[in-house]
Amino acid sequence: MDVPLADFDIFSEEEKQILLIVNQLNTEYPFHQSISELFEAQVSRTPSHIAVVCEGRQITYKELRKGKPGCLALAQIWRR
Repeated sequence: MDVPLADFDIFSEEEKQILLIVNQLNTEYPFHQSISELFEAQVSRTPSHIAVVCEGRQITYKELRKGKPGCLALAQIWRR
């Protein structure tokens, strides 16, 4: 049976409203900055916030910046 994906109603009305609100972000991407510069700025603003969650492990921006040993383990997990 061939049914266009658009014909499937996979979200409730409440979920659709949430998606509409969340996707109305009109943020300009700072093309004048590299990903590295953006990351460093995020570390400066929110060093103790969670940057990565993988298989139950969490690493903050500060830990990720410092190259905490767990970061290498997470990188290896992501390569699988």
